Amino acid sequence: MQPVKEKEGGVNERDTEAQSTERDKATISRARKGRDAEREEEEEEEEEEEEEEEEEEEEEEEEEEEEEEEEEEEEEEEEEEEEEEEEEGGEEGDKDGGEKVEGDGDDEEDDEEDGGGGYLI
Repeated sequence: MQPVKEKEGGVNERDTEAQSTERDKATISRARKGRDAEREEEEEEEEEEEEEEEEEEEEEEEEEEEEEEEEEEEEEEEEEEEEEEEEEGGEEGDKDGGEKVEGDGDDEEDDEEDGGGGYLI
């Protein structure tokens, strides 16, 4: 043990080297705990951000899949409608089996192509 130190003003201060070392250890320990807590907090924040990003990506993928499915359904419906129109056109007014030409057949300009009936011969 060290002898008693005198402070300014003549007041005795009992401070041993062991007490000083214990205070230093406690200070270091608190600093380490603080740094560890900061690291943990940062890691948790990073994990949360990563989870949010993954969720956003999953949502975007789901939206894209839904859009693709809707487009496919629309295409299928259009194809079915076209097939129905072709079948109806062939049964009702398509005597010569030609394809329907754009336009209604009353243009004199395309009458040579469609024979005036709206169908390509």
